[in-house]
Amino acid sequence: MQFLPKKKLLTGLAVAAVSAVSVLSLAAFAQGHLDAELRSGDIRMPATMKAGQKYDVAVKVKNVGSVQWQGRDFQLMSKISRGPSGAPTQRDEFTPHVYLKDCVDTNARTEFHYKVEAPTWTGNWELTMSMAKGNSRFGDIVKKTVKVVGD
Repeated sequence: MQFLPKKKLLTGLAVAAVSAVSVLSLAAFAQGHLDAELRSGDIRMPATMKAGQKYDVAVKVKNVGSVQWQGRDFQLMSKISRGPSGAPTQRDEFTPHVYLKDCVDTNARTEFHYKVEAPTWTGNWELTMSMAKGNSRFGDIVKKTVKVVGD
């Protein structure tokens, strides 16, 4: 049995480690990454809503990742993160998940249009919006505050 000198063995291990990292990096690059550009100014919805009323919402999002978004695999996800009392909440009253209708190429924009119904509880509600694949959010997360008023 022949042994390698310590220096050659360490060099060989270092090359093997770098090669393994390079293969993993190439695999991750080949898979691509998901990213979305979403700004507060890209969300058109009333800042004040009457309790129980329905409103139109439009949201523009740009695909800034390296993967094409394909139809119903991707959605605009909205969650109410804080209710009128300031306490965390998970209410789904006006937080629909809106799925893509068409594919969105990298560096392309898409626009979501949907209706929401304001909650019946008055006060300031904080929403968070982002893109998601399944239930996994990615890209920018934008917070909006909506004031819900009575009649």
